[in-house]
Amino acid sequence: MSKQAVSNLHLSISGMSCAGCAARIERNLKSLPGVQSVLVNFANRTAALTITQSTVSSADVVAAIRKLGFEAAEQDTVAAEVQKQRQRDLTELHALRRAFVIAALLAAPIFCARYGRIWRPAIRALSDVYISRCGAILARFAFLQNGYSSLTALCS
Repeated sequence: MSKQAVSNLHLSISGMSCAGCAARIERNLKSLPGVQSVLVNFANRTAALTITQSTVSSADVVAAIRKLGFEAAEQDTVAAEVQKQRQRDLTELHALRRAFVIAALLAAPIFCARYGRIWRPAIRALSDVYISRCGAILARFAFLQNGYSSLTALCS
């Protein structure tokens, strides 16, 4: 009796929206030949598997997950993608900072005019546009900084 090579496989899964999705993935992966154990974590969006290499490959497991309508990748690949995403977020953050400073500088005179007892409708409408644009920039900035859009997070 020969011993088959067993390996651990760690995947990152995207597209899960509830614990039911995780249970569905886990149930379907357990039915694959060569899969000895499966643990799908909805909160971390990961899956840990123990597989028999001669029976099933990591590509087979990823294909099975994709067939269910989810995206999956080995965590080595995911780490590189996360680094690229962080770099893109940082670039966007710098652009948002620059846009916010420009918007704030342009909005300051209008804001002062609006609340300085000059209540003309044109100035009022223009100030609303500038102020809402500043708010949108701040919300995106808060999302990139904290992972969620909350302006109260910027104040603390």
